[in-house]
Amino acid sequence: MRIGLPAALVVCSCISATACSAAQKPQPPKGTPVLTISGKVENSPFVYGTDDLADLPQRTFRAVDPRIEREVEFSGVSIGELIDKLTLAKTADTAVLRSREGIDVAIPVIRLKVHKPVLATKMDGAPLPPELGMPYAAWPNIDDPGLDTDPRVRPWWWLQNVTTIEVVSSSRVKPPARR
Repeated sequence: MRIGLPAALVVCSCISATACSAAQKPQPPKGTPVLTISGKVENSPFVYGTDDLADLPQRTFRAVDPRIEREVEFSGVSIGELIDKLTLAKTADTAVLRSREGIDVAIPVIRLKVHKPVLATKMDGAPLPPELGMPYAAWPNIDDPGLDTDPRVRPWWWLQNVTTIEVVSSSRVKPPARR
Protein backbone atom coordinates (compact mmCIF):
# COMPACT_ATOMS: atom_id res chain seq x y z
CA MET A 1 0.00 0.00 0.00
CA ARG A 2 1.29 3.45 -0.94
CA ILE A 3 1.08 6.33 1.51
CA GLY A 4 0.39 9.73 0.03
CA LEU A 5 2.67 12.69 0.76
CA PRO A 6 0.41 14.32 3.43
CA ALA A 7 0.08 11.02 5.34
CA ALA A 8 3.84 10.41 5.11
CA LEU A 9 4.51 13.90 6.51
CA VAL A 10 2.17 13.23 9.44
CA VAL A 11 3.94 9.92 10.19
CA CYS A 12 7.39 11.57 9.96
CA SER A 13 6.25 14.51 12.10
CA CYS A 14 4.97 12.14 14.79
CA ILE A 15 8.22 10.16 14.79
CA SER A 16 10.29 13.37 14.95
CA ALA A 17 8.19 14.81 17.78
CA THR A 18 8.53 11.60 19.75
CA ALA A 19 12.29 11.46 19.19
CA CYS A 20 12.78 15.14 20.02
CA SER A 21 10.65 15.06 23.14
CA ALA A 22 12.30 11.96 24.60
CA ALA A 23 13.83 12.99 27.91
CA GLN A 24 17.41 12.15 28.73
CA LYS A 25 17.80 8.97 30.79
CA PRO A 26 20.11 8.73 33.81
CA GLN A 27 23.37 6.86 33.26
CA PRO A 28 25.66 5.40 35.92
CA PRO A 29 28.19 8.04 37.02
CA LYS A 30 31.72 7.87 35.63
CA GLY A 31 34.29 8.41 38.34
CA THR A 32 33.52 9.38 41.92
CA PRO A 33 29.92 10.70 42.23
CA VAL A 34 30.08 14.45 42.95
CA LEU A 35 26.79 15.98 41.76
CA THR A 36 23.13 14.99 41.77
CA ILE A 37 20.42 16.84 39.85
CA SER A 38 16.92 16.06 41.10
CA GLY A 39 13.49 17.58 41.65
CA LYS A 40 11.18 18.63 38.83
CA VAL A 41 13.34 16.94 36.21
CA GLU A 42 11.99 14.09 34.11
CA ASN A 43 13.69 10.74 34.91
CA SER A 44 15.62 12.25 37.83
CA PRO A 45 17.80 11.90 39.77
CA PHE A 46 20.83 12.32 37.52
CA VAL A 47 24.14 11.56 39.22
CA TYR A 48 27.36 12.90 37.69
CA GLY A 49 30.84 11.63 38.52
CA THR A 50 34.16 13.46 38.31
CA ASP A 51 34.79 12.02 34.84
CA ASP A 52 31.28 13.02 33.65
CA LEU A 53 31.90 16.65 34.62
CA ALA A 54 35.33 16.59 32.92
CA ASP A 55 33.78 15.14 29.71
CA LEU A 56 31.08 17.84 29.43
CA PRO A 57 31.77 21.07 27.49
CA GLN A 58 33.80 23.43 29.67
CA ARG A 59 33.42 27.18 29.97
CA THR A 60 36.27 29.43 31.09
CA PHE A 61 36.10 33.04 32.27
CA ARG A 62 37.89 35.55 34.48
CA ALA A 63 36.21 36.71 37.68
CA VAL A 64 36.97 38.42 40.95
CA ASP A 65 36.34 35.76 43.55
CA PRO A 66 34.67 37.36 46.58
CA ARG A 67 36.24 34.86 48.99
CA ILE A 68 39.85 35.39 48.02
CA GLU A 69 39.27 38.95 46.70
CA ARG A 70 41.38 38.69 43.58
CA GLU A 71 40.94 38.12 39.85
CA VAL A 72 41.28 34.50 38.72
CA GLU A 73 40.31 32.28 35.79
CA PHE A 74 37.64 29.66 36.47
CA SER A 75 36.87 26.62 34.28
CA GLY A 76 33.99 24.23 34.65
CA VAL A 77 30.61 23.10 33.39
CA SER A 78 28.00 25.80 32.77
CA ILE A 79 25.18 25.19 35.26
CA GLY A 80 22.59 26.64 32.85
CA GLU A 81 23.75 24.42 29.97
CA LEU A 82 23.75 21.37 32.25
CA ILE A 83 20.14 22.07 33.24
CA ASP A 84 19.21 22.82 29.60
CA LYS A 85 20.13 19.24 28.64
CA LEU A 86 17.38 17.92 30.94
CA THR A 87 13.60 18.01 30.58
CA LEU A 88 12.15 20.21 33.33
CA ALA A 89 8.53 20.37 34.48
CA LYS A 90 6.69 23.45 33.17
CA THR A 91 6.54 24.91 36.70
CA ALA A 92 10.26 24.41 37.38
CA ASP A 93 11.85 27.85 37.56
CA THR A 94 14.35 27.70 40.43
CA ALA A 95 17.51 25.69 41.04
CA VAL A 96 18.44 25.10 44.66
CA LEU A 97 22.18 24.53 44.87
CA ARG A 98 23.06 22.57 47.99
CA SER A 99 26.55 22.30 49.47
CA ARG A 100 28.13 19.42 51.36
CA GLU A 101 27.90 21.68 54.44
CA GLY A 102 24.10 21.85 54.08
CA ILE A 103 23.88 25.40 52.72
CA ASP A 104 21.01 25.91 50.24
CA VAL A 105 21.07 28.69 47.66
CA ALA A 106 17.95 29.21 45.52
CA ILE A 107 18.70 30.72 42.10
CA PRO A 108 16.17 31.42 39.34
CA VAL A 109 16.91 29.13 36.37
CA ILE A 110 16.77 32.15 34.06
CA ARG A 111 19.71 33.74 35.98
CA LEU A 112 21.74 30.55 35.40
CA LYS A 113 21.02 30.73 31.67
CA VAL A 114 21.65 34.47 31.31
CA HIS A 115 24.80 34.84 33.43
CA LYS A 116 26.28 31.37 32.74
CA PRO A 117 28.01 30.58 36.05
CA VAL A 118 30.01 27.36 36.19
CA LEU A 119 30.57 24.50 38.56
CA ALA A 120 34.28 25.24 38.64
CA THR A 121 36.75 22.40 38.89
CA LYS A 122 39.79 24.48 37.87
CA MET A 123 41.17 27.85 38.88
CA ASP A 124 43.95 29.50 36.86
CA GLY A 125 44.33 26.25 34.87
CA ALA A 126 45.02 24.06 37.92
CA PRO A 127 42.65 21.90 39.98
CA LEU A 128 40.55 23.99 42.35
CA PRO A 129 42.26 24.53 45.73
CA PRO A 130 40.70 22.39 48.50
CA GLU A 131 39.78 25.47 50.56
CA LEU A 132 37.37 26.62 47.81
CA GLY A 133 35.68 23.21 47.64
CA MET A 134 34.99 21.41 44.37
CA PRO A 135 32.78 21.92 42.51
CA TYR A 136 32.51 25.63 43.21
CA ALA A 137 29.64 27.75 41.82
CA ALA A 138 31.56 30.66 40.27
CA TRP A 139 30.05 33.67 38.49
CA PRO A 140 31.56 35.66 35.56
CA ASN A 141 31.52 39.08 37.25
CA ILE A 142 34.23 40.51 34.97
CA ASP A 143 32.69 39.32 31.67
CA ASP A 144 29.28 40.35 33.04
CA PRO A 145 30.11 43.46 35.11
CA GLY A 146 26.49 44.12 36.11
CA LEU A 147 26.52 41.02 38.30
CA ASP A 148 28.07 42.87 41.22
CA THR A 149 25.45 45.62 41.16
CA ASP A 150 22.34 43.72 39.99
CA PRO A 151 19.95 43.48 42.97
CA ARG A 152 18.55 40.21 41.55
CA VAL A 153 21.95 38.52 41.82
CA ARG A 154 23.26 37.74 45.29
CA PRO A 155 26.95 37.51 46.24
CA TRP A 156 26.18 34.43 48.34
CA TRP A 157 25.31 32.61 45.12
CA TRP A 158 29.03 31.75 45.05
CA LEU A 159 28.91 28.35 46.75
CA GLN A 160 31.60 25.80 47.48
CA ASN A 161 31.26 22.01 47.60
CA VAL A 162 28.08 21.91 45.50
CA THR A 163 26.72 18.36 45.75
CA THR A 164 23.09 18.74 44.64
CA ILE A 165 21.01 20.86 42.31
CA GLU A 166 17.32 20.44 43.07
CA VAL A 167 15.05 21.99 40.45
CA VAL A 168 11.83 23.28 42.04
CA SER A 169 8.97 25.74 41.57
CA SER A 170 9.71 29.10 43.19
CA SER A 171 6.52 28.75 45.22
CA ARG A 172 8.31 25.97 47.18
CA VAL A 173 11.36 28.09 48.02
CA LYS A 174 11.48 29.56 51.50
CA PRO A 175 13.19 32.93 51.82
CA PRO A 176 16.50 32.82 53.69
CA ALA A 177 16.33 33.53 57.40
CA ARG A 178 17.35 37.04 58.41
CA ARG A 179 20.61 37.25 60.30
